[in-house]
Amino acid sequence: LLYEGAQNMDWFYVKRSLPKICILAFVLVPIHALGVALAMKFLFRVQWNMDVAIMFGALMSATDPVAVVSLLKTTGAPKQLVTVIEGESLFNDGTSFVIFEVFLSAVIKSAQGAQQTAGFSFLLELLWEIAKLSIGGFFAGVLLGLGTVLFLRFVYNDADVEIGITFGMAYFVFYIAQGPLNVSGPIAVVVFGLTMSAFGVMHVSPRLHHDLHVFWEVIVFLCNALAFVFSGVLCALLLIENWKDSIGIWDLFMIPLFYLFLHILRAGGIALLSPLLNRFAYGFKSVDAALLSYSGLRGAVALIMAVIVHYKLDVVHVPHAVYENVAPRISIWTSGIVILTLVVNGSTVGFLASKLGLSSVPEAKLVYLEHSQEELKGLAERIIRKIRRAKRFAQADVDVLCEFFEVSLAEKSENNENDFAADDESDASFLTTQKTLAIGAASAFDSSTVSPSESELQAGSRSKMKKKEVKDHVRNLSMKSGSADFGALDSTLKSLSVFIGDGQKLDGNNKEVFVDSKKYAEHPVNRIRTRLGYSAMVEVVRKRVVLQIRRSIAHQFKNGLVSPPAMVSLRALISDAIDSADQPLSLCTFFEPVAGFSRFESWLLNALARHKSTRGISRRILFYVQSQHHEKCDAATALWAALVSARRRTWVGGEVLKEIEQARTCVLRYLRDLEACYPSVLRLIHTRQAARAVLRALDEYVDSLENQGEDDDVMKTIRKELSDLEDRAIFSI
Repeated sequence: LLYEGAQNMDWFYVKRSLPKICILAFVLVPIHALGVALAMKFLFRVQWNMDVAIMFGALMSATDPVAVVSLLKTTGAPKQLVTVIEGESLFNDGTSFVIFEVFLSAVIKSAQGAQQTAGFSFLLELLWEIAKLSIGGFFAGVLLGLGTVLFLRFVYNDADVEIGITFGMAYFVFYIAQGPLNVSGPIAVVVFGLTMSAFGVMHVSPRLHHDLHVFWEVIVFLCNALAFVFSGVLCALLLIENWKDSIGIWDLFMIPLFYLFLHILRAGGIALLSPLLNRFAYGFKSVDAALLSYSGLRGAVALIMAVIVHYKLDVVHVPHAVYENVAPRISIWTSGIVILTLVVNGSTVGFLASKLGLSSVPEAKLVYLEHSQEELKGLAERIIRKIRRAKRFAQADVDVLCEFFEVSLAEKSENNENDFAADDESDASFLTTQKTLAIGAASAFDSSTVSPSESELQAGSRSKMKKKEVKDHVRNLSMKSGSADFGALDSTLKSLSVFIGDGQKLDGNNKEVFVDSKKYAEHPVNRIRTRLGYSAMVEVVRKRVVLQIRRSIAHQFKNGLVSPPAMVSLRALISDAIDSADQPLSLCTFFEPVAGFSRFESWLLNALARHKSTRGISRRILFYVQSQHHEKCDAATALWAALVSARRRTWVGGEVLKEIEQARTCVLRYLRDLEACYPSVLRLIHTRQAARAVLRALDEYVDSLENQGEDDDVMKTIRKELSDLEDRAIFSI
């Protein structure tokens, strides 16, 4: 937990805010711990000695403003203030843990009856112990951090090593510091994390930065969940076990009173240190002090220390009376304070920041924000226009898309109409063009095909054969069984003003033509047929086609065009096709014939829909039918697009091409039957796919804005709006 927080901090802001962070961590924490101890002893009249009271005060000094920081980052609060809040949390975790350890040891010794020093000697011993733990932890973190940075300089693009070394070193640093070196493990880990933030992360391979961030996010989420669940269960068990023995109703009533006292104490300490904090970089205003006071949440670190108290006192076998008087109260009070700070402070800190004027966006950033929002709307409008003309989204409800993305398809200009006409022509000729390309390579699979002879090529030369036709003839000739005379072919192509080999020559139309007969002769498909035979070649090409279909569907899934249930079905279908590559393609077994409503069923549904009392039954029946076909329709649309893409490959021909065409026809028949029987189902699925496509395009545009150096606050606002839009799309469309 400590390492992840330190690693993700911006070292530039940390460096400039370091004096403030150190004052808050090394001055405010002792004041806070002593204030809590005095209050527990004299204000709340808890029957603890001073060692237990200071130990509990140190435990309550560990702040964990994860919820506050994540919220402030999205509201546009000043970066320097967020850094101070984060940095104070990290450093005071280490400081409070050091004080906690010292006085926990004193509590155990006192409970066991060991003789302890008192007075001025005790104070000197305490200061020496704190200094040793803190300074030793600092140097241990720096040295081990620099060693890790040096190691990372010799590793490149190895995710297992680069990410694994950060995870392993986080534990290793804590173990070495806390164990053999006998210094503060938390401070060592915090300093190690800051060293990695300043120097180490930049030595991680660039393409692994995102993976590193995601990995640590997951680890921290699991650690937080573990700490909260374990502490919650322990608190409940201790409450049940010690109810009316050592825990009463007054102990529960203490939680809200103590919650208010902690805020007053923290605010007073920050107000006392404000003149000193105002002397350093960025200053320290009264609104900053107010937000800093309110953002002192308690979290996983405090809960972990409460668990340590329970564990230590239980393991070392202190007297039962001491255990019952200390462990249950600390566990219950800590859990109660953590819950109150998370629920109350965590949910209202955004409101407080806006009232204090800390979340307002400057005018210059507001202009960029409005411009980016207008660009996003314009992009959404352009994509919806294209969707309206795309075969992939033929049945999409454009009106629903326009209403959802809050755009209107205004009248097009003459230039736009020409552009759309060109798009329509390209879209209409897409299938026929790809079919021609595919059939052009089919002769390699047809043993009865006769290759063009040299005289036919020369005849083509006399009739000024086009460059594309020459290439098609060369392809057909080279993909035969290897019986062609390529020496004669070289001379023939030279007579056609085509250069063979690594060079270029101008043809009759003054265009550069590149043809390499050797390259065509060594094509893998031709070589497989020569060595292994025709059936082996067909099996290899069939497997390549299925792999191409799998990649195409995976790309569609990545772009949000395929739903997860449909992806599961398609993966199973493709895996079966890969396993049976020696058999003809069977990609249509998943798509059964569509049987629409009979006349009686249609009459019954219409009759139910006419009356208000039975209209809900009709809707439920239609919804059930839609849910049955939703997955298959989504899968069929994705598979159809993948088959069209696979048919474009020039190395596909003959037998495999016919199988692809049969599968495409089968899928297309299913979609047309579904459209005829249940048009609302196809309309719903195409609309959802179109919405996902628009959202994906908007997300890519936002990424491009970030690469262009857009302001961080503007990017956070736009990403939050886009995230909210994606959440609404799940339920609204």
